[in-house]
Amino acid sequence: MAICKDNLTFPLPMRYAAPAMQQLTLQQIPIGGYARITGYVRGDRELRDRMLSFGLTRGATIQIVRTAPTGCPFELRVRDMSVVLRRSEANGLYVEPVSAP
Repeated sequence: MAICKDNLTFPLPMRYAAPAMQQLTLQQIPIGGYARITGYVRGDRELRDRMLSFGLTRGATIQIVRTAPTGCPFELRVRDMSVVLRRSEANGLYVEPVSAP
């Protein structure tokens, strides 16, 4: 809430509000862990469109199934599908950890 000069309060628009949680990437979620997609890296429209075509939409819950020993690629479960992403693609998603659905 913000206070104007007449001591009236009004809610701040969402773009000015502080984020509720720190933005994490998929590399920071443990194998077997669950996460909810909160956003995408700005500026890479092609990558965002590709993620959307895979069903990786904002609010979708994903599970990290496994990774290669080198940490790339990632296998994810989203909406009863398996999706494999390169590390560079996985870094294009912001997520928040959630408990198992």
